[in-house]
Formats: sequence, C-alpha cells, structure tokens
Amino acid sequence: MTQDEQKYFDNFFDLFNTEGWKQFQEELKARGEYHNISRIKNTEELYFAKGELSVLDLVLNFEPYIRQALDNAQNEGSEAN
Repeated sequence: MTQDEQKYFDNFFDLFNTEGWKQFQEELKARGEYHNISRIKNTEELYFAKGELSVLDLVLNFEPYIRQALDNAQNEGSEAN
C-alpha cells in the first residue's frame, strides 16, 4: 500500500474514532427509526422515505465499507509479496 493510500485510510479512521462520528451515527439511526410505514400517506411520501432511508443506509454503512476496503488493500499487498 502506498503512503497516500495509507493516509487515506488513516484519515477515515481518525474520523471514525471521534465522539462526533459516534454521535452522528446515533442521530442517523434515530432518523431511520422515525420512518414508520403506517405514517406514509401517499406514494410521494413513500418515495421520499425510501430515498432518505437509502441515504441513511449508505452513511451508516460507510465505516464498515472503508474497513473492508482497507482489508482488501492489505490482502492485495500481502499477496504481492
């Protein structure tokens, strides 16, 4: 792995280890729990909720995605040796 790649991952892990990131994740989880199918009145609200939940899912799964990317990069590096 190059120094630039390592810095890329280090920056994210610095972010993930902050209290602010943890707080942000909790807020997103709470926002996701707000959506209740019984509250949706029409297709417009349904599509809005679907889109918002999709974005929430993307952000909530960002940390595991980055961790997996690091594992993949490290495995590729160890296979090259």
